[in-house]
Amino acid sequence: MFMPIEKFARHMEFLARHRRVVPLEDIVSGRVGKGRRAVAVTFDDGYRSVLDEAVPVLQRYGFPAVCFVPTRWIGEANGWDTFKPTDRALPILSAEGLVELEAAGVKVESHGHAHIPLGEVDEQDAAADIAASRRVLTELLGREPRFLAYPYGSQSPEARRAVEGCRFESAFSIGQRDVGRFGRERVTIRPADNLALYAFKTSGRYLAVRESQLGDRAFSLIRPLVHARRAKGA
Repeated sequence: MFMPIEKFARHMEFLARHRRVVPLEDIVSGRVGKGRRAVAVTFDDGYRSVLDEAVPVLQRYGFPAVCFVPTRWIGEANGWDTFKPTDRALPILSAEGLVELEAAGVKVESHGHAHIPLGEVDEQDAAADIAASRRVLTELLGREPRFLAYPYGSQSPEARRAVEGCRFESAFSIGQRDVGRFGRERVTIRPADNLALYAFKTSGRYLAVRESQLGDRAFSLIRPLVHARRAKGA
């Protein structure tokens, strides 16, 4: 899931040539206008590398973006992950770093508080986690957060009600079809994606095709090739 910066730069160059990168709120409100396909750039988890490495590339093209942050882990590391002995934890931006990130043009929004699968807990626990993230971000940023991305893409009707009850404007899954204002779709971009697949994923048609019967058949044929390529790269 971690994108080499050189490949990220090529992706942004593609967007500059073939898409219109707009603020996430424009996608939510439908204020995208006509012309090239409008896309929004988002990051999950708030890693330090977003500020250190991604921001200079975004600024090169004047692109806005959003970073969804799990507030329990601000200034720490990705402690929700399971590590092998050879792995190292990755630093999450501090409170000061998140303020700097916003000043650099990347809006900070909620990824929940503890980075739990919100779709797998009851509504009360989901609401408590989401409300905690809202409080932390409001104090940190001096404004109320507007959007939330579900950790792991894990959502449910109960989780969506909890997000709405905590006064967010919209919430986002990952790799799942749109189920309404509090379950909007996003597309996963992976390091193994070539430029042709990246173009398809940013076309607005990817998930609809992926979830169709034709898409299921096509992906069943290419999946072994993709897995082999990833294994070779590892």
